[in-house]
Amino acid sequence: MRKSIFLSLTAILISCLIIVLCSKQAHPTKNEVSSANMTVSKSPTNLTGKKISLKEARRKSRYNTSLLDTTGQQYNVYVLALQDKRWIAGPDDVWAGISEGDEIFEGDYQIGIQPKNKQSVYIQGVKMKNYQYNKTRDMIFTLTLSMDQPNFLFLSTREASVSEGGPAYYLKDGKLTKATFFEEGETSQELSFTSRPKPIGNNNIQLINYWNGDPIGWEFSTYQFNKNSGTFIYKGAKFYIDNDSNEGEQVAKQWNNSSSFFVETPQSRKDMLGF
Repeated sequence: MRKSIFLSLTAILISCLIIVLCSKQAHPTKNEVSSANMTVSKSPTNLTGKKISLKEARRKSRYNTSLLDTTGQQYNVYVLALQDKRWIAGPDDVWAGISEGDEIFEGDYQIGIQPKNKQSVYIQGVKMKNYQYNKTRDMIFTLTLSMDQPNFLFLSTREASVSEGGPAYYLKDGKLTKATFFEEGETSQELSFTSRPKPIGNNNIQLINYWNGDPIGWEFSTYQFNKNSGTFIYKGAKFYIDNDSNEGEQVAKQWNNSSSFFVETPQSRKDMLGF
């Protein structure tokens, strides 16, 4: 008799336990709800802009890459031709910005972005008029600072025999945004350089400019990116000018040949050059 009562009580307890577990699954805890919401928040930001098919974007694309935005989401990015022409540089086209045989695209362009694993591309407000893209020289290129920072898309052109430059774009809130450059009280939306910027740690980039006028020599400049403001802030420079220009040339060769090599930059351009 006692054994029978014990078995009955055990069965009742097991039944209650099953009911409680089922109830918990039907009604998740606050922590479970919070965790689900966090997963949803990682989905791509709602994008704006005219939507075109991936097939059309690939047909019009002259350059494509992938970029991480400020939240770590990855997008495909396409530089799309509105109207352009393609040509191969001949002997009469040669100058500092073009070599014979270079593949050139020239015309009007816009940019589209595509969330990963989606079939639509969203046209951004950025347009380039009369832009000359030297594909052979990779005049459109990307720059990565670190894993916790967005990537940058540079649309550069040859500005002079010793320099190129242009704007840098990054993705913020589902939109292609132009970075700014702040240097000793002045703000610019383009960056000029003889050697292209490279990451040197702590969200810093460094680049080289060669001066072939007055003065003659080399400038190594460091900028630090602020993700909140979208600005590269000038941190300082190192100059090898006039009598030191030969030494600067050797340092520049080492800088260009080693991705990890950089120069300490304690000087100011305004103090050294007056501007």
